[in-house]
Amino acid sequence: MQNTIAPRLAAITVRPFFGADHRPARDGPPTGGGGGCLGSPPWQTVYWHFVRWEDQGVTQRIVDVLRRRIRKGVGRQAEPSAAVMDSPSVKGADTVGADSRGSDANKKVNGRKRSVVTDTFGLLSAVMVRPASVQDRAGATPCCWGCT
Repeated sequence: MQNTIAPRLAAITVRPFFGADHRPARDGPPTGGGGGCLGSPPWQTVYWHFVRWEDQGVTQRIVDVLRRRIRKGVGRQAEPSAAVMDSPSVKGADTVGADSRGSDANKKVNGRKRSVVTDTFGLLSAVMVRPASVQDRAGATPCCWGCT
């Protein structure tokens, strides 16, 4: 997969996003309303493209290629040989469905647990959000091996 996307990433040039206005965010758009950059498409259009990219695995491939490039750029091997995992529990809002929340008895938190795996350089390798009731050791296996 890297061979198909790497040449495309190399050809990317930095340019304004849809003719975006790059004034500081505190100035806001000239209309006085909140929201994104001038000339940016409606959020529904951006979301539509994002969902398709996620379904096809495009975003994960981009992240993988960029991580390999960064590692090679600082003189490391493309793939990490060690990783660090942390699983903080965070309180869930009332709007979060009960099926995706759980109670972490140790931390006395009712909410979700984020399992985050990084390489020793600090670059993300995997992220998984599960109910807080899932033990760290039970959440580590699917997070590290890419299972659900």
